[in-house]
Amino acid sequence: MRLATAAATRTCVAQVSTQAGKIGSLTVSRGGFGCYRLDEPLHLDCLRFALSNGCNLVDTASSYTDGLSERIVGAALKELDAKGIVEREELVVVTKAGNIHGQKGVDALPGGQLPKDAIKIGSDSWHSISPEFLESQVEQSIQRLGGQFAPDVVLLHNPEYYFVEAMKKGEANKPE
Repeated sequence: MRLATAAATRTCVAQVSTQAGKIGSLTVSRGGFGCYRLDEPLHLDCLRFALSNGCNLVDTASSYTDGLSERIVGAALKELDAKGIVEREELVVVTKAGNIHGQKGVDALPGGQLPKDAIKIGSDSWHSISPEFLESQVEQSIQRLGGQFAPDVVLLHNPEYYFVEAMKKGEANKPE
């Protein structure tokens, strides 16, 4: 499994800018590429352009465009890496897990069923933080990214849903 490395990300960003940020030991471009609605050929062209021109931070999520966002990111990583334009180790891929949207989201779950701890957050949306669910989401993200690329960072999407639900049940104290 290939991941970003400290040396490769530092080298990548240094080629285009003296301005950089950090995520742990990884160096990231000041501007990242958000993939919330990444679902069209034009969006793939934009992603290729950004990654080929010094952007090395990609933000996606398992729930964005029913997983298509991660598949497009994976295709772009594979293509640019194979062509020698940008190596995978130079790029920092952030994904998120926790949200489940619509019947497609439920169908994509192991067994096609909501986790036992899932809470309803909208008319056709749920949220879960069970370790088994989050682990399955990371595994599915790896597959959508092409199987050879793993996310470098996994964020819990909207953890406040659980906090609010726990407050309603009296299981958590309101922050001061």
